[in-house]
Amino acid sequence: MDHLKKFRKLNRTTAHRSALYRNMCEALFKYGRIKTTVIKAKEIRSVAEKIITRARVNNLHNIRIVAKTIQDKDILKKLFTEIAPNYVGREGGYTRIIRLSKKRLGDGSDMAYLELINEEAAPKKKAKKDNKSAAKEAPAAEKKAEVKANDTDFAVKADSKLAVVADGDQFKFTLANGANVILSSDAAAEDVAKADMEAFKAAAATAGVEDLDSDEDQPEITGAKYEVITKDSKTTFRLKSEAGKILATSYGYADKANCLKAIDDLKANVAKF
Repeated sequence: MDHLKKFRKLNRTTAHRSALYRNMCEALFKYGRIKTTVIKAKEIRSVAEKIITRARVNNLHNIRIVAKTIQDKDILKKLFTEIAPNYVGREGGYTRIIRLSKKRLGDGSDMAYLELINEEAAPKKKAKKDNKSAAKEAPAAEKKAEVKANDTDFAVKADSKLAVVADGDQFKFTLANGANVILSSDAAAEDVAKADMEAFKAAAATAGVEDLDSDEDQPEITGAKYEVITKDSKTTFRLKSEAGKILATSYGYADKANCLKAIDDLKANVAKF
């Protein structure tokens, strides 16, 4: 019989795969977001969410169970005291996968961010750097910024395509200009993805705009809202329904003005999709 076989082996032995799960889960809980391939992100999401569900109840038994995977004591403590309490009362859905438009150099693998939805779990302190180190790194940072995709590649246009697409064994809806995905919903069952897309189309034209500056600033929901969030020099927007459900999250714009323009263009063109 084929029991307990529904997982991806990732071309690794059992020991190697277990070490991969452990290391990537620890990185996710430490930094709040990791960049990896889409296939690995789906596997790590399953493992990480089960760990968070158990860590919501802080007792000795659960600590011992979770410690089998999360062996770093500092991360283990942070998981039980800072991360898991944010999800008490939430039944699953602690993470999201954000696909990237660029494939990995070398083998062309699809890449994505796997991140905790509640970004309060991300570390707020950064290591201090002396002025000499900052001066050395500045030219490299400027050079890296030059090769990034232009925000205009992710502008909403009248001919942008809104559609439900397959995401592994689940589905989501995306708005895209060719290969450039402007925004995307979370993966779900096909009927849920279709219903969310219709809810998105109904709310997108009339929703108000809230500039939160950070994900920690959460005003009381009064109707459908575009929430504009700036983090790590990137500005994204997400559309929430009247009930507060996140319907879709956008590409990260380098310029807040371009992000706000994308919202205006989306409101103007959503009836054409």
